Amino acid sequence: MKYTHGGDIYRNRVKWDFSANIGPFGMPKAVEEAAMRGILASTAYPDSEAEELVCGIAQREGVCPDQIACGNGAAEVIYHLAAALKPKHALLLAPTFSEYEQALHINGCECHYYFLKEKDGFQILSDILEQITEQMDLVILCNPNNPTGVICPKDLYVPLIKQCKKQNCVLAVDECFQDFLLEEDQGSFMDVWKTVDAMSRGSLFILKAFTKMYGIPGLRMGYGISTDQELIQKIKKQHQAWNVSMPAQYAGIAALKEESFADSTRHYVAGEREWLKKKMTDLGLLLFDSRANYIFFKNPYSFDLYEACLEKEMLIRTCKNYVGLDASYYRVAVKLREENEKLVEILKQVIQEKNQLHV
Repeated sequence: MKYTHGGDIYRNRVKWDFSANIGPFGMPKAVEEAAMRGILASTAYPDSEAEELVCGIAQREGVCPDQIACGNGAAEVIYHLAAALKPKHALLLAPTFSEYEQALHINGCECHYYFLKEKDGFQILSDILEQITEQMDLVILCNPNNPTGVICPKDLYVPLIKQCKKQNCVLAVDECFQDFLLEEDQGSFMDVWKTVDAMSRGSLFILKAFTKMYGIPGLRMGYGISTDQELIQKIKKQHQAWNVSMPAQYAGIAALKEESFADSTRHYVAGEREWLKKKMTDLGLLLFDSRANYIFFKNPYSFDLYEACLEKEMLIRTCKNYVGLDASYYRVAVKLREENEKLVEILKQVIQEKNQLHV
């Protein structure tokens, strides 16, 4: 399989990687220390139920432990959800994270698309409800969406849940980047669980991860939440034994306590994101309303920005392999100020150099 994501620093020897959306401060010290303890404890098998971790997640999320399924990263949970449901038809956003489609295709599912439009700022509109028909078995939303960073309007939450219940399909919402939203933008679909009836609530599946905020993509730690305990059990049956490693469990338990780290990171990223947006707009790039820890933009110039940056030993994310996008769209992570200044410097260099070649 061809690698289709950011962060491929193994085949691209670069000095700066802006292609992967990981928190700029890396691991909190307590998480790093916990992961090291997990390594030392790895002479034993990890708890196959990840009981302490699950109970910690349940307490933070305000749900019961038996409503949680942990995975070797959120990606594994996506694949196991698809295998558990075995849907025949699913509705996806376009563009969005490609692993949804991959997981569904492996299980023989036909994917349908709600195309997000540039003229609408890649925003989800109410007409998505018209595409949630009785044919659909599963609807997957990413909120904020990847790669656009655009958030779903909150006034669509309840209608989406109720429409999926009406059509007897599952609504899976990937909230892996919710941690980076400022308070005024935050809006987990879990917040509306208590405002809808129990039957409608059961059609909702929430996906979350520790990877982004706590800087542990190499440890792989994600989880899904649903009040449908039968669905949770079906997902768990897809797991291999000990699917969450000892270091990942230790790190996850420690990360649950890092509320001040998450809060300070969230506000730092928001400030740097706005600074970067202004600098990139000044370079003539067309930016969209990302609220996450990455910026989605369009290059109006007639050259391959990905290759031009790679020549400068900087890796950015080309979005040409996303359904609904072409080679003019890109995504960059928001990092520390010194790194962000380097991003702007290199973008400015390549734009000036390439445009001079085309004069």
